[in-house]
Amino acid sequence: MFRTVTFLPESWEDQGEAQEWFRQFDSPPPFIRNMNAARDRTDVSYYRPRPELGNTADDPRVPAGEAGFIREVRLFIQPGAGRQVAELMQKVAALYEEHDIQDRRIVWSQVAGSDGPRMSLFMPARDAADFYAQNSKNFQTIGDDLPTIIGQINRLCRRVEQLNWRTLPELGYQPAN
Repeated sequence: MFRTVTFLPESWEDQGEAQEWFRQFDSPPPFIRNMNAARDRTDVSYYRPRPELGNTADDPRVPAGEAGFIREVRLFIQPGAGRQVAELMQKVAALYEEHDIQDRRIVWSQVAGSDGPRMSLFMPARDAADFYAQNSKNFQTIGDDLPTIIGQINRLCRRVEQLNWRTLPELGYQPAN
């Protein structure tokens, strides 16, 4: 399977910009042709940011450029429960703010694609040890309310996946334009 994920930073109209960018290529490069020949299925998903459900932190404990690890929590929401999950995510965001926790929590919501409805929560840290130590500290600081709300969210999901990502800037490519 090959999955294409398109993030729509502002609105659905951003999809047009992405399609226009891909039109500049006459034909796909050889590695894309080989990848296309090797797959049996393609999934496409579109996501939009949900800043009202996360925490941006005025003075983030780990600035964006210093994150070397990201915990992603994927919430595969039961149909019809999206609004309830969003309300519970706002409660978690309020708890982080109330306790002045300066960790960033970034939320994206799937607007179209396969295996939805779905939300992803991203929590950056310096490294894995930093994430686990800080996450434990956050749970202790907030208290019983946090695991209670997380349990409520989980019950509204078909499944929940937790993934750990390491950033590898040396393998990234950022075009100059």
